[in-house]
Amino acid sequence: MKARFLLVVMLTAIVFLLFLSGCHKPTELEQVSKPVFSPPGGTYDSAVEVVITTSTLGTTILYTTDGSDPDLNSPVYAGPILVSETITLKAKAYRTGMQDSAIATASYTIELPPPPDQMIYVPGGTFTMGDTRGYVNELPTHTVTLNSFYIGKYEVTQAEYSQYMQPGSSWRSDYGLGDNYPAYYVSWYAILKYCNLRSMAEGLIPCYTINGSTNPANWGAVPTDYNDAWDAAICDWNANGYRLPTEAEWEYA
Repeated sequence: MKARFLLVVMLTAIVFLLFLSGCHKPTELEQVSKPVFSPPGGTYDSAVEVVITTSTLGTTILYTTDGSDPDLNSPVYAGPILVSETITLKAKAYRTGMQDSAIATASYTIELPPPPDQMIYVPGGTFTMGDTRGYVNELPTHTVTLNSFYIGKYEVTQAEYSQYMQPGSSWRSDYGLGDNYPAYYVSWYAILKYCNLRSMAEGLIPCYTINGSTNPANWGAVPTDYNDAWDAAICDWNANGYRLPTEAEWEYA
């Protein structure tokens, strides 16, 4: 009787053990971390470059800019996204062997300040610069990405130039002489001085530095020949004053 009882107990234990071993809860896949936008969504007074990251390594991030949910047909994030208008970004991260991340959303409102007088706003973007046929300095074609900027709607007039600089000695009636004619035959050195003088007069931060100073009063007379100090002028690209457009900005505008 005892043997039979022990056998029953042992069989029951085995069945119970088998029951437990066959009822393991399925292992849940770890979820990819939700993407993060930097800078975060909000209202900005100029274009911003948005970076998308996730703390999970080895992921692929897909995103949209029209407010729709990302799917496998959405663009793959490969670098900063230039936001120059009001949009809603959404992003989702994927990694093989893991559960997809939750969808991250960020809305950006771009409220541009009114443009300076006679200036137009050029939203940043990417374009192909250069030529396939042309001079050596025009080759090869290449992709250029620019931030947003303002540029003069018209050329600097003789009246505007003369407000800060001596009128050009080469301005002649047969080429065009008068307040509303463009200022022409002006040296690059003179333009640096004009830009900084006008910036200072309008309460802006001058862009150009020569000999450690942004004040043209400390630069001396405008050179009439090559000058090493003036050729070494430094431009502060973060200053909000006047400057010459770069070649890329000129072509893009």
